[in-house]
Amino acid sequence: MFILTMGGLRSAVGLVLAMKMRTLLILTIPETQASKGATLVRKAQQTWKWRTALRTPQHLSAVLRNLCLQKKQNNPEKIVLRQLSLEAVNILWEEQEGHRLAMTIGNAGSQHGGERSWWARGPRCLERIQEWEHKVTEVSFVKHR
Repeated sequence: MFILTMGGLRSAVGLVLAMKMRTLLILTIPETQASKGATLVRKAQQTWKWRTALRTPQHLSAVLRNLCLQKKQNNPEKIVLRQLSLEAVNILWEEQEGHRLAMTIGNAGSQHGGERSWWARGPRCLERIQEWEHKVTEVSFVKHR
């Protein structure tokens, strides 16, 4: 396990089974800040889903186009287009490996006590978990373990 420092905050990111390239992030959210913490995680989730979808813009466009055709929206109003875009992003998220696992980066995290945890695996797992940590800890009320 090693400690990272981001914006004056300390964070523990553990290398779990280093040979299999896995990382674990555990964040402690004080009970008095639970509502703010949940809001911050939801915002981070949405940002992460958009980030993931925008990595394949042609695929996102194709999914959005298909949704427009299915719903017979030839020239949708801005609010309808926004809703269809969110739906397309969620469709692309569901195509991701591990999207149903709570502990997958981009999801709500596994909740236990006043903690939430996420994991990542693969060659860039440490980089990805650090990016996720940055998204989730943009507000300094989150204590790092």
